[in-house]
Amino acid sequence: MKKTLITITLAAASVGAFAQGRVNLQNDLESLYQLSTNCLAPDAPLTGQPIPISGPLPSGVVLEVGLYGGTTSTSMTLQTSVLLNPPGGGGGYGAGQPPVTHVHIDGVPTSYPGSPPVTSAGMPGYVPGATVYFQVFVWDSAYATPQEATADGSYEGQNNIFQMIPGTSIAYPAIDRDGSTTWTNVGDESPLYVGATAITNAPPYIGSQPQSITVQAGDTAAFDLTVFGAAPFTYQWLKDSTALTDAGNISGARTWTLTLSNVLGADRGGYSVVVTNVFGSVTSVVATLSVADPFITTQPSNQTVNAGQAALFSINAAGTSPLSFQWFKDGAPLTDGVNISGTQTATLTLSNVGGGDAGGYSVIVSNTYGSVTSIVAALIVADPFIITQPVSRSVSSGAIAQFSVVARGTAPLTYQWLKDGVSLSDGGGISGALTPTLTLSNLTPTEAGGYRAVVANSYGSTASAVARLTVLIGADTPPYIGSQPQSITVHGGDTAAFDATVLGTLPLSFQWTMNGRNIPGATSNPLIISNVAESDLGVYAVVVTNAFGTTNSSNALLSMYPTVGSQPQSITVHDGDTAEFDLTVFGTPPLIFQWTLNGTNIPGATSNPLIISNVAQSDLGVYAVVVRNDFGTTTSSNALLSMYPQTAVYSILHTFTGTDGAFPGAGLLLSGQTLYGTANEGGPNHGDYGTVFKLNTDGSGFTVLKALAGGSEGVGPSGPIALGGATLYGATYMGGTSDYGVVYRLNTNGSGYTVLRSFSTNDGPEPAGVTLYANNLYGTTELAPVLFKIGTDGSQYTILRWFLDGGWCSSSDFLFLGGQLYGTGEGGSFGQGGIFKMDLNGNTFTVLTVFSGLEGEDPEAGLVSADGTLYGTMAQGGSNGCGTVFRINADGSGLRVLKHFAGPDGSYPISTLVLCGNNLIGTTEGSSGLGTIFMLNTDGTGFTLLRSFSGSDGTYPVGRLTLAGSTLYGMTHAGGSANEGVVFRLSVAPLGILVPPQTQTAEAGSAVRLWVGIVDEPGWLYQWLFDGTNLTGWTTNCSLELTNVQFSGSGAYTVIVSNRFGAATSCRAMLNVIAPVERRPVAGINLMAQAGNFLGLDYRDNLGPTANWATMATMTLSNTSQFYFDLSAPLSPQRFYRAWQSGTPNVVPSLSVAGMVPAITLTGNIGDSLRLDYINQIGPTNAWVTLATVTLSNTSQLYFDTSALGQPARLWRVVPVP
Repeated sequence: MKKTLITITLAAASVGAFAQGRVNLQNDLESLYQLSTNCLAPDAPLTGQPIPISGPLPSGVVLEVGLYGGTTSTSMTLQTSVLLNPPGGGGGYGAGQPPVTHVHIDGVPTSYPGSPPVTSAGMPGYVPGATVYFQVFVWDSAYATPQEATADGSYEGQNNIFQMIPGTSIAYPAIDRDGSTTWTNVGDESPLYVGATAITNAPPYIGSQPQSITVQAGDTAAFDLTVFGAAPFTYQWLKDSTALTDAGNISGARTWTLTLSNVLGADRGGYSVVVTNVFGSVTSVVATLSVADPFITTQPSNQTVNAGQAALFSINAAGTSPLSFQWFKDGAPLTDGVNISGTQTATLTLSNVGGGDAGGYSVIVSNTYGSVTSIVAALIVADPFIITQPVSRSVSSGAIAQFSVVARGTAPLTYQWLKDGVSLSDGGGISGALTPTLTLSNLTPTEAGGYRAVVANSYGSTASAVARLTVLIGADTPPYIGSQPQSITVHGGDTAAFDATVLGTLPLSFQWTMNGRNIPGATSNPLIISNVAESDLGVYAVVVTNAFGTTNSSNALLSMYPTVGSQPQSITVHDGDTAEFDLTVFGTPPLIFQWTLNGTNIPGATSNPLIISNVAQSDLGVYAVVVRNDFGTTTSSNALLSMYPQTAVYSILHTFTGTDGAFPGAGLLLSGQTLYGTANEGGPNHGDYGTVFKLNTDGSGFTVLKALAGGSEGVGPSGPIALGGATLYGATYMGGTSDYGVVYRLNTNGSGYTVLRSFSTNDGPEPAGVTLYANNLYGTTELAPVLFKIGTDGSQYTILRWFLDGGWCSSSDFLFLGGQLYGTGEGGSFGQGGIFKMDLNGNTFTVLTVFSGLEGEDPEAGLVSADGTLYGTMAQGGSNGCGTVFRINADGSGLRVLKHFAGPDGSYPISTLVLCGNNLIGTTEGSSGLGTIFMLNTDGTGFTLLRSFSGSDGTYPVGRLTLAGSTLYGMTHAGGSANEGVVFRLSVAPLGILVPPQTQTAEAGSAVRLWVGIVDEPGWLYQWLFDGTNLTGWTTNCSLELTNVQFSGSGAYTVIVSNRFGAATSCRAMLNVIAPVERRPVAGINLMAQAGNFLGLDYRDNLGPTANWATMATMTLSNTSQFYFDLSAPLSPQRFYRAWQSGTPNVVPSLSVAGMVPAITLTGNIGDSLRLDYINQIGPTNAWVTLATVTLSNTSQLYFDTSALGQPARLWRVVPVP
């Protein structure tokens, strides 16, 4: 949505006078406060604003406030500074001194004579009377400057730049002793305000200079300026250095505004003004007045006339007399002649125009001050032009018929008569075919038809209207075909109609034939053929019979354009497979096919279907087929050929050697470009208590963050770890005060190792990792198995579930979905394995399903979810006893095995899967006994081994893999050069979707953009789909642009992204199209004053030296802060507001503009109740939030959604309440 830039004035009243400030509202949020220069009262208060410091001050921090100043807003230097909260209290220069609340510029304010001064004259580049800029910084006084504090990440705040003139004062911010950080309490003083002292003993200086202007002859021109200093002032305006007086068209020559009315070329020049008071004088810059003299007020207009008529072009012009004129045609000057007059006047007349007069006409107007050229006006002449049209006639057979036409135009005129669109020539019964009158003698029914004449000359041609000739026949006339049936070409499924015009004595009977054979039932005229198919194609004719004879029509061909019935479909195959594209096509044979790849013809690919054997990377791309026959051409939609990934780049990032850790047993965490993980054993000097480490994604920077020392610190970090901000959380299965393991936390820089919980036999020994969710850690223990949660600070340890029936929770890698915790279990009520869910407090526990062994058994990993479907692995069981991959609905229904491992393709999958688009990625510990990484589609198809481990590259991949873009990160428990495990990276190019398209809601008729972000790889191809069907024309763009969306566009959108390595499918983005709600943005003005006070609100759309405010509203405030909405339509691009209150208010009134507020129109009957809901435009399509329920007091009223300010873009719906 385009943001509107509005300029607003913020004003507050004191007794008898206003202090005004100006704020530019940018993007509806950010404000720049700028002190105005026309303050009338010394130290008049303005509303204070919070300084950007949050929370109580850290212990021992002493803040310093500094006033920076300079002659521009980008070159300010420190002018003075004081401590805000020095030890001992107060806010001034030292302990115990009262707070310093003001600093003054040049002059000494009457109210605060002891405040520290700043001298503008001492600033580099300062010119007396010029504007200077000041900005307040607050920073930790331990640093010399705020820049040093910023560089070290210390406490800092700053307010916006104040633009001030010399002679004004500015208040310092201060901070309460209790650490509060607003402007509202400055020690024992009043709230912060910026005021202006009265300017005394000052020569005049110009705040805003007169501006150069350009006007047209006859307009009014005005120059003005803004002056400051000690009043009164005298003014003397000058033109080209000559003093002006009020006379003629000049007024205001000795005021601050000079006005020139009805300006002409003689008024051009440079205008300046000398301003004087008792302390001196100043001369303004020279402002130039440019006058367009002469000036055309009315331009000539285009003319269209018939040959022989008159054409007139005229203009109106203003300027210094005398004005002269010169007309031109096509750039050449005109002179008065045979049919031209007025070539040197304001009106040009052309009489008896012909085709030679057509062209472009313009005029140059000139005087002693210059000239101006009009626009070019076109003259269009209809030459020749038909005056009298031929008339339809009914004539008896054997008689004479004549058709005549009368035309006007440039001679010579030629004539050509036509019958039913065919040119005629003299002969037989035809004469005058090339003259204005056509004569037809001895008429027969064959002469019936439509006649027209084409009249032409050297300038063009025109056709007359069609005149119908009806030949009246006798009572005993055999059938005669006046107009024959015509050949037709249609698309498959269209309707075809053959028609013949037949004359003769009634009754007439018809029999249509196809390819010479009678068509059963085809005995009427016309012949209608619905839903044309290939079997209908052929040669058609009709036999017409009456009592006096029979006649046969000529033949008419029914043919068909190539018509595609079913389009070719996108295919994804494995390397070396066979791919087949085909389509169903109808049309008149022969049909010729030409298949294309990426828009280029494939040599020899001229048959249907297209068979591609032994698919290689060079075959991947976008396929289509062009089908043609003798009657036309059609092109199919695009179909994408992609390949499941066969090639992945594997690299070892780190090999464990023992001193840095050994035998890792969990997965990695990724934050930015840093990987975090644990090793079960190893450490310095082979302490064998385990390590926590980090390294960069390129393998550099490996660092042991913590080498466990055993004992109370814990032994053997295992299971999943968690990352919250800059803190790692994990568990060890041994060690601690009772040697039953601990839960710990550790900063990502290696500091702050803290044991949060030491386990005993009473609270679940041997924890197996943790999962972080909503500031709580969830985990499970292996001995005396329990499922527990604990706060990230170690507090509120709670056992959510004791497994007392011999079962246990398989993994601490939990899934959180819809306020429920999902996990896997074994033994006891889980039997050979099962899935459970539990609320986050352990109050409800439900076993969703129990596996039989045929679907797999012994789950040792967690679950992943997409669109209400859960995916997981079983370490054993299945049809081959080697484990399975399965899917199941979140309610426990719909269990389906996606993959039965057989051994060579992997066995014993024990890690949580990774879900990317429609791909599942996981690991096994089997396949030659060393482990694999695999991928398959969420529907069970496309199983691919990405990696089989050999030993030197690692063995037994453990823990959940981490996916970033198209790169997988993981660890092996053993293998590598030291056989103590490795950290690895596996890059698979097609898995390139970094940012999937986003689910969103849109209004009918609006535009929607869906976008997919991918890794930076060359050669990407895209195929967008809607509800699983290819969208034609969207195969090359990473964004899908939908214009004027309708309700039928609601549904699921996905995109297939592919390159030469393979393909990936994005997650579904749901689009919900809703009815639009009428609304418009209005300015929301927040008024602040004492509740119950009577407040006035004024506005104006520009500011000048003399305020001319208009009243917008008066009201009594019901709260100390309430909104008023400016409903002006259209709203001025610039508007100023001020609030005022008469008398002496206890609380000075103020205002701010919160931004543009959506004003939503609600309509209905008086008394109706309507519920107004909103939803974020980007996000779930069912996340509606009730905003308000409104009872209508009018049939149409507005609701102002102030809660939308500063929030993501939202949409609304109106729901009637019964």
